[in-house]
Amino acid sequence: MIRFNEVQTEEQKYEMYRLRYDVYCHEQHFLDAINYPDNLEYDEYDEYSMHFLALDGSAIVGTARLIQSSPLGLPIENFFKLKQPDSKSNSYAEISRLIVHPRFRDSSFYIMCGLSLAMLDYSKQVGITHFYAVLEEFLYETFTGYGFPLTRVGKPEYCLGRVHSPFVVSVAEGFEYLKTNDPKLYEHLISNYESTL
Repeated sequence: MIRFNEVQTEEQKYEMYRLRYDVYCHEQHFLDAINYPDNLEYDEYDEYSMHFLALDGSAIVGTARLIQSSPLGLPIENFFKLKQPDSKSNSYAEISRLIVHPRFRDSSFYIMCGLSLAMLDYSKQVGITHFYAVLEEFLYETFTGYGFPLTRVGKPEYCLGRVHSPFVVSVAEGFEYLKTNDPKLYEHLISNYESTL
């Protein structure tokens, strides 16, 4: 049974960085592996992020981070001219490193929904009202194909080795989607979500 929660130990953080390295540097080639000699993928935004995991037993099968307001701003600002200028607001955060382990790709939508629920719940508690996300077109089509309320807020640009576009989603609308689109899935996700807040 896959569970969802925040990163709780240094060991989990280490394994999360290792999975990010494997997927982003070796499988997807979003980032150059030569820049990560310790085989761990992390950057300056991790210090300002809340990290979330999908766990199968003790094994990490999915990751996501929610980058919050910081002196660095948000990564999305480095690549896109946004139609919405609220990226500097404390009520905006950016979803990043949404990753599913290659062996669990058949459960990708379930894992991404579980990680999204964890991020939505956390955001409600700390006053975040909107998420930014940088997505490839196929991921956008996957989410919107299921009715997830993503809004495009800028033109596609070449970044992270491929063409991506910037999107925003309201936390309130995201919660409403998860609750009403598939109530059984929502209840199942809730029963496997373990918040430490």
